[in-house]
Amino acid sequence: MARGHATFTFDGTVHNMPVPLSVAEAVEMATGIGVFRLFGDILRRDAKLTDVVTVLETVINANSKTRQYTREQIHDMAQRSGMLETYIAAGKIIGALFDTPEGGTKEGAKGTKGKAPTPSH
Repeated sequence: MARGHATFTFDGTVHNMPVPLSVAEAVEMATGIGVFRLFGDILRRDAKLTDVVTVLETVINANSKTRQYTREQIHDMAQRSGMLETYIAAGKIIGALFDTPEGGTKEGAKGTKGKAPTPSH
């Protein structure tokens, strides 16, 4: 799976969509919740349905070149999908933001602890 891509099933369709940081920012703006907290809320099954629908609406519309879905249409899709599938889809979308680099692991990541970035001129 490519970094920053979410594969999820919603409304009977398997989707594979990029989840760029611009989508994360749009979700934060729409929900008023940071993505770290929202991800935790989804994992703990504490997320509000309105926030879960916002995640799906934002990422599906950001990746649709041919049409934009209304919130009511996303609600209809969620109704057909069921609550469990809807929450799982939103969790996979937000979780894609926290993927490790492709082929890498957290242990293999090189940090710059104690080093300030060098400005480029």
